[in-house]
Amino acid sequence: MKGHGMITRTLAEFCSSVAVAGVPEFLNEKVKACICDTLHAIILAMPSRTAYLLQQYLDSSPVSHDQCTMIGYGYNDAERSAFYNACLAAVHEIDDVHYDTSCHPGAVIVPAVLSASEFAQASPRQMMSAVAAGYEIAIRLCIAMGERHYHYFHSTATCCTIGAAAASGIVMGLDADSLQAALGLAATSASGLWEGITNQAVMVKHLHLGQAAERGVRCARLAQLGWQGAPHALEGEKGFIAALACPNEYAPDERPTREELEKILTGHLGEKWAIERNIFKSTPFCLGVNEPLEGLRAILGQSNVRREQIDKIVVETSPSVAWMVGNRDPHDDCQARFSAPFAMALLLANLKPETVPLPIKWLTHPDVQKWISNIQLVGRADIGRRKAYVNVYFNDGQCLRADQPLKSLSNQEAIKRFEKVVVESYGESGHELVDILSNLEKTTNLSRLSAILSRRVCS
Repeated sequence: MKGHGMITRTLAEFCSSVAVAGVPEFLNEKVKACICDTLHAIILAMPSRTAYLLQQYLDSSPVSHDQCTMIGYGYNDAERSAFYNACLAAVHEIDDVHYDTSCHPGAVIVPAVLSASEFAQASPRQMMSAVAAGYEIAIRLCIAMGERHYHYFHSTATCCTIGAAAASGIVMGLDADSLQAALGLAATSASGLWEGITNQAVMVKHLHLGQAAERGVRCARLAQLGWQGAPHALEGEKGFIAALACPNEYAPDERPTREELEKILTGHLGEKWAIERNIFKSTPFCLGVNEPLEGLRAILGQSNVRREQIDKIVVETSPSVAWMVGNRDPHDDCQARFSAPFAMALLLANLKPETVPLPIKWLTHPDVQKWISNIQLVGRADIGRRKAYVNVYFNDGQCLRADQPLKSLSNQEAIKRFEKVVVESYGESGHELVDILSNLEKTTNLSRLSAILSRRVCS
């Protein structure tokens, strides 16, 4: 950005102020719900193939003496623990997401902060402040980078690396200079391409989040030791924004000025908190599946609708969403999570799309197979984010149309869902874990939380 300002420095100073003063108490419930929601996603993924492969990988190398929690599997060093936990958080597509962008902040920020907090022996209150600030940095960056970045780069992987570094630096007590260095190191470490991660290589998405958390922790640790990063890493002429958010044909109207970018990234810092617009998903699908699913649910809920009379269903949505979740022939449970036709077919077949994990047998269920081939997603350039028009055509020529918003669980619903899963996995200790997290700001240290979460409960 020619004539760049001081965006990286301003964000570093904001994080430094959070490290000292904390965040407003009104954010506490949302932050705790975000932590619980991420842990919920990780615990559900403990029996997954991703967990199995990661355990083989980590067990093949020497275990560190650091006592940072790998959830359900013991301890390791801060970077590897963050890597393991964040990879698992992405497995079932049930992790949180943000309303104003397609960023999944919790799956990266929470694992990074947990490991960094254990490493630095930070307090639970410091941990909560770091989560809120990490979300703030990551989400603002995702919004600023826009569709011109998102078309090629998985923004949860790129922008959340920087958010994870900021959050990790806060619990480590870094000053503004060191936080600026951590942001610079993270900006040059961030990566994650879209190629293949919705079909041929879905597990790469799990790797993206793990690497983002791991690199965030590492960059904060290096900055703590005095490793320097580029002072204008975000806004510089050869920096993060200039390199990875170039104007292109896929977002022709996105040409923000320097002033507009500065407003997105630094305007009202500490006044308006991005974490407040975070979404807790009720279904284990990519976020783009949710509006089509809710639209169909609304139509099927009408008293005069007869499913046997449905001829076809056409969903009109943005081109990027149609591309991402339009797969009508998913071959495994990973691909199924990126298929709106599959999720909608479950609903039509009287199966529950909220089920986690998705039963593999549903891929070949005869009723699902009957419906999925009759559902099509069409991209329209005039439809923006968070919109989907569901058109249900009937044999008699009638058409019903619905446009429904996605539904987010409340803070308490997210915590309640977490409680059910954690008690199933950890028994009576699960109730204690819920009590600790529900009162996290009043807890003196993280030792008991770590002791429960690190208990080995997967084979």
